[in-house]
Order: sequence, then C-alpha cells, then structure tokens
Amino acid sequence: MSRKPTKKEKQLTQEQIDTLLVKQKRTFKNQRRMSRRLLYLLVGLTVAVPFTSPHFRVRHVDIVGVHSALTPAETETLKQSLTTSKYTNWLRAPVTTLAQNTLKLPTIEKVNVSRKWGWKLVAEVKPRMPHAILSVNGAKYEMDEKGFLIRPARDPQIVALPQVEFPAIPNLRLGQQMGVYSCASWLSLLNNRYANNTVRIEKIVVDYNGNLCLNMSDKLEVRLGQYLPLTNQQTDSFEFKLNRLKVMYERKPAIANEVLVVNLSAPQYPSYLPRPSATGTNVPNPTENSTPKQG
Repeated sequence: MSRKPTKKEKQLTQEQIDTLLVKQKRTFKNQRRMSRRLLYLLVGLTVAVPFTSPHFRVRHVDIVGVHSALTPAETETLKQSLTTSKYTNWLRAPVTTLAQNTLKLPTIEKVNVSRKWGWKLVAEVKPRMPHAILSVNGAKYEMDEKGFLIRPARDPQIVALPQVEFPAIPNLRLGQQMGVYSCASWLSLLNNRYANNTVRIEKIVVDYNGNLCLNMSDKLEVRLGQYLPLTNQQTDSFEFKLNRLKVMYERKPAIANEVLVVNLSAPQYPSYLPRPSATGTNVPNPTENSTPKQG
C-alpha cells in the first residue's frame, strides 16, 4: 500500500526526478573514476618500488671464465669496467653497456653480462689467448689467433710462442687487428707449425711487400712468397706450398745441414741455396719424384 503524501510534503515533478537521477549517476561515475585512479596508483607504486627501492640494488658482480689468463693488473681493470654504482638497481642494471665497455679492453674477446637471483650480475668472459709474438717497431706483443694485439709480450711467452716479425707499422696500438689476409696466413702456418717430429717454425718474417719467410728451428730459411695466390691454380695456393714443405722434410729430414735457403714462392719450380760448407755436395731437389700430400 502506497503512502499518501502529507500536507507538508511536496510531490516531485517528473523533471525534478530526472534531475536527481542525473546527479546520482554523475556521483556514481565520479566515484568509479576515483576508484580506478586509486587502483592505477596502487599498481604503479607496486611496480615502481622494485625499480627504485635501495633494497633491490646490485649486491655483487661475479666474473667467470678468466682463471689465470689475465695478469693481476688486467684483472683489476676488468673488474673496474664491470663495476656499478652502489645505488644501481638490479632490474635496471645496464648489462648491455657494461658488456660494451668490457669489449673495449684489448685482453677480452667476448663477454656476456646477465642478471642472476640474489641481486647479482654474472659476467661470462672469454679472454684473448696469445697464439704468437708479433715483433714490430722494436717492440714485441702477444697476439691471438685472429691477429689482435693483446699486451706487451711477457718473457715466458716470448720463449714459448712462435714469432712473427713485421716491418714498421705506424700508430700501432693494443686491441688493433692486423691485416685479415696476413692473419689467415699466420694462422695457417702456425696451425701447421711442425714440419716433422723435431723441426718446427720458430719465426715468420714478413717484408714490406707481404712476402713470408719461415725461420725453422733447424736454422733453415723457407721463402713462401705472398699468401694470396697469383693464379687460381691449385699448385699456386698457399696450402700447396705448405704441403711441399712437409714433403721436403719427409724425404730429407736433415736438409738444413746442407741447405741454407729453400725458395717455394713458385712451388712448381723450387730452388735452394746451399750452405757454404755444403757447396759441392749433392743435395737432392726436395720436390723430385714427390707428390704433395696433407700434413
């Protein structure tokens, strides 16, 4: 049963009712909007706290893969390149920038910096390993197998590694890579360093024209000419020259007792220079009746 309005109460018109409904809807809409804003603010704070809170700072940077490949001074330089501010956030740590800065060091070949649980960074480092000694401009440098200069040569490495003697090079610096073709020839030679069980390459001398001369451990000089072949023929290739060198030692292991220089610049037409004490001795041609084979 509906209640009849009293004399003091006024009956609302339809227009007034519509106005009240509009105001009520506007109020509900404003309340919903405010609730969404508060929710967004709460979510934003929840997300922002881990990126800004000091609790989530980088605690430590672990370096793996170095072992004893670097000197103490180089290890310290590596640590400095990977050092972050004590306020650096773990989630915002500039791992790419740290890796790029580390790759600028002449002693480092590869590096990968990643985040690990425990609020730490891990740097997986691959240092450059000395493959030969480059002698140039009156100085000696350790060089890796790709031709990058690592550091000034240390005495133990000078004794243990083969040497590459090069003409003067202006503005030489650590971290610089030597010529691609030269590096390919050095790498090929040094990977085939041993001519037989006892004779090996001790030094590679490169002249201003890019011609290579091998100083063998038995005091024999072997001239190989340039790394790039003059023709497309297989007999003019660098590998063919190395195969001829191995054949020569297979057929006459003590050839250095009688021969001072062997010229394999044109391997199909080899020549030699006898030692003064061996002049007049019958020294067989190292390529006579021989077929090159893989060493």
